[in-house]
Amino acid sequence: MSFIYGLRLDISTAGYLMVLPTLLWITYIFIQKKIILQSILFLQGLFLFLIVGILIGNIGIYAAWGTLINARALAFLQDPEGIIASQTTFELISRLAIWLLITLALLSFFKKKILFVEADHEKKRALVSSFFFLLFLPLGIRGGWQEIPINESAASYSEVIPLNHAATNPVWYLLNNINKSGLNKKNPYVFFDDATATNHFNQQIDRTTEFTQVLDSTTPNIILIVLESWTADIIAPLNNSTAENITPFFSTLCDSGLLFTNIYSSGRRTDQMFPSLLCGFPAPPNHSVSRFSDKLQHLPFLSKDLSKAGYQNSFYYGGELGFANMNTFLHQAEFSSISGKDNYLPEQIFSKWGAHDEHLFNKLLNEADHKKNPFFTMMLTLSTHEPFDVPREKKFGTSTESDKFKSAAYYTDQCLKKFFESARKTKWYSNTLFILVADHGHMLPLKRDYYDPATYRIPLLWVGDPLKKEFRGKQDDQLGGQHEIAYTLLQQLHFDASEYKYSNNLLSQGSSKGVYLNYDSGFGWKEGGDQLVYLFTEKKYLPYTYLSSDSSAIKNGKSFLQKTLSRISRSIKPKFIHPHYLCPA
Repeated sequence: MSFIYGLRLDISTAGYLMVLPTLLWITYIFIQKKIILQSILFLQGLFLFLIVGILIGNIGIYAAWGTLINARALAFLQDPEGIIASQTTFELISRLAIWLLITLALLSFFKKKILFVEADHEKKRALVSSFFFLLFLPLGIRGGWQEIPINESAASYSEVIPLNHAATNPVWYLLNNINKSGLNKKNPYVFFDDATATNHFNQQIDRTTEFTQVLDSTTPNIILIVLESWTADIIAPLNNSTAENITPFFSTLCDSGLLFTNIYSSGRRTDQMFPSLLCGFPAPPNHSVSRFSDKLQHLPFLSKDLSKAGYQNSFYYGGELGFANMNTFLHQAEFSSISGKDNYLPEQIFSKWGAHDEHLFNKLLNEADHKKNPFFTMMLTLSTHEPFDVPREKKFGTSTESDKFKSAAYYTDQCLKKFFESARKTKWYSNTLFILVADHGHMLPLKRDYYDPATYRIPLLWVGDPLKKEFRGKQDDQLGGQHEIAYTLLQQLHFDASEYKYSNNLLSQGSSKGVYLNYDSGFGWKEGGDQLVYLFTEKKYLPYTYLSSDSSAIKNGKSFLQKTLSRISRSIKPKFIHPHYLCPA
């Protein structure tokens, strides 16, 4: 059925691709110059190369992201090292070979069986066929006679989302996504007039000054450990019981720290984590704000606020700093010391991504004694990133992707254990707060559906001597987002955090508010017992949506998204978009 329902989008895509070749063909009919045929051949070769590349690319993208190649995925073309590092050597070579072979085979067929054969036909027949195509193209591109031009919803026929994606022409989807996702344009998500959206939004932001003070120091050293892809599904204390103890040391660490049990990342990729975690800014659909330096100028930074208070800032990573505009973002965040792949010895680079986590933690340990107190250090692990290739013991084997992921998570957990064992012997440990949080969740190891909100649930643990004794070994179950950590920490330190306009204090004594989830071309919202997942392309709520009869989740979620995008949009005043692209009331 996906072939049948996808036919209209296929025809529309073909129509767009035929415009220029058809015009060149008509020109050839009258001029009969061989260079025009060569131009058509070159153009078709270029189209084939790009189209087959998109199809092959979707094999890798869909497995990891659960979505077709879109504008955000294209942004990673700026970072070929990351694309290469995410695949095994076999995957990389085989996909490149298939890409080239299919492209050359189709181009050869077109050249021998179509182009030059048709060029020998009489002029009258060529004119008739060209006239037919000129009549066909506008209707084919538009997708029919209906009032609204064709869009992705034409391929939506099933409750099983991957079937709808199979029916969606990936070339049409990509170009349409690029057209609609520019951050330099007006806010594409305007559902209400500004006053109504502001009113709903303000109901979700609690600016009370009453919160639980869990730290007994206002100037502790702070080490923020960001754990790559650590979903809540691998943390035993977050799941009551688990068949496999995948991260045993982290579980032990929870016994002496404050564990937040109901925290969600706003985005799905590492580059979306940076503005969420450091700027308190949730990830918008289709984008990562960290790639737009001009947008970041309007946002606060945790690292900048700490620097103003006398903190020495540093960042540690074992991978390539140029990936996903990371280096530019970190400099804009005013980290005075930034370490990446180039700061490790060649013999320490075992992974395609760079130095494994054991070397990352050792580097911090070796340099922490020389840091001026107080210091703020942020570190990002990488060993639990695809393709999950880690050294030493593969605790859970490598038979499946889930096994590889669990083995990688266990490896990082053991690196954490060695780090803490060594850190406890240092002078700076007694005045250091450790904050451990994931950059985002993952569909593995439980093979969750891409749209399952549970894939966004992540661990957040505060541990260390600055934590008051009465909060050690405790849990906080208030619903919250990753983008609220900076605001919560600054208020604990009694700093001004008023610029973090999208955050609530995770330790507030007020009622729990909603939390936003980012999807490409969609959004999610959790609020109390209500939950929704809506896709703009499908124009519908997914089965993960369950709402009470008096639920305010829809209007609150839409208002939050509208106000989030208005912060970084260049539009002066909101402009309503066609109702076709909006959620139902």
